[in-house]
Amino acid sequence: FGQDPAIFRAGRYGLGPHTTALLEKHGFMVDTSLAPRTSFAVEGGPDFAACDYDTFWFGRSRRVLELPLCRSVTGWGGHPAEHAYRWLEGAESNHRTRHLAGLLARMRCAERITLSPEGNDATAAARLVGSLLRRGRNVLALSLHSSSLRVGQNPYVRNKADLHLFYDQFSAILDTLAERFGVCFVASLELPGRLSVG
Repeated sequence: FGQDPAIFRAGRYGLGPHTTALLEKHGFMVDTSLAPRTSFAVEGGPDFAACDYDTFWFGRSRRVLELPLCRSVTGWGGHPAEHAYRWLEGAESNHRTRHLAGLLARMRCAERITLSPEGNDATAAARLVGSLLRRGRNVLALSLHSSSLRVGQNPYVRNKADLHLFYDQFSAILDTLAERFGVCFVASLELPGRLSVG
C-alpha cells in the first residue's frame, strides 16, 4: 500500500511473549490486540478476563499505545455482579453457569458489551459508553470487521437484510456517540499524538 503498517491487531491467539518487543522494533504506533473481559483459555488462547477496558502505553525503547477492544461488563448490579459474571463466564464454567451469565445479561444486571455494530445496537452502546465515561474512560474505540461490509463473509452479515440492519446499527451508534455523548471522532493513528499532549 506504499507505507509501512503502524497499527497492529493480533488474531485471537496471536499475542505471545515477544509480541511487544517486535511491535517496538518494527515501528508500530498502536496495538489493538487486547480483548478485555474475555478469556480464550478454553480454546488454548490468552485470558484477558481480569483486564477491564482502558488505554495504556507500553514499550522499553519507545512508547506504543495499547488501544484495546472497547469491551466491558456493565449493569445495575455494580462490582459484585461484574465479579459474578466474570466467574460464571470463566474458564472453569460449564453450560449451566454460562446460562446464568446470560440471565444476568438479559436482566441488565451485568452484561458484557462491545462498542461495535456487530451484535449490538445503539441502546447497548449507550449503556456501555455511559458506564465507561462515569469511570473516567474517555477514549472509546469503535470497531468492526471489514468483512461485515459484504454479504456472506461472516456471521454478522449473512444476507442483504443483515447488511441493511448492520448499516442501520452502525449509523445509530455513531449518532448516539455524537449527539448524546458529544464525542470527537479521530483516526486511531491520531491518538498517540493527542494522548501525549500535556
